[in-house]
Amino acid sequence: MGANQFDKPKHQAIFFDWYIFAFYTSFAISTTAIVYVEDNVSWSWGYGISMAFNILGLAMFVIGKRFYRDVKEQGGSPFINLARVIVVAIQKWRVPLSEQTQHYYHDPSDTTTILTITQIPTKSFK
Repeated sequence: MGANQFDKPKHQAIFFDWYIFAFYTSFAISTTAIVYVEDNVSWSWGYGISMAFNILGLAMFVIGKRFYRDVKEQGGSPFINLARVIVVAIQKWRVPLSEQTQHYYHDPSDTTTILTITQIPTKSFK
């Protein structure tokens, strides 16, 4: 329920911008304002404010859940995919690196790089 809700990379980037902003803003408020309330007013008010915002966040999540894109799980264990990555990394340990930059960067609008793939990735370890 994060950036996978958006199709365009620009919208995903905007999501991450706002996510980081909200994360650090809430961190700053929780380490200053809530601590101030707990020290100068009472602990119960500090915990009450924290609980109220947690309940508000949960309510917003539950209300907005029906608008979320339902991403189907790919099935299987995530450890299998991790094992595949490790096996391929070990197999390609000594592969010489190319000095051409187009081998490392993919332009989505460039269709020529798609046609130059010699082998389509498979789900086997071979």
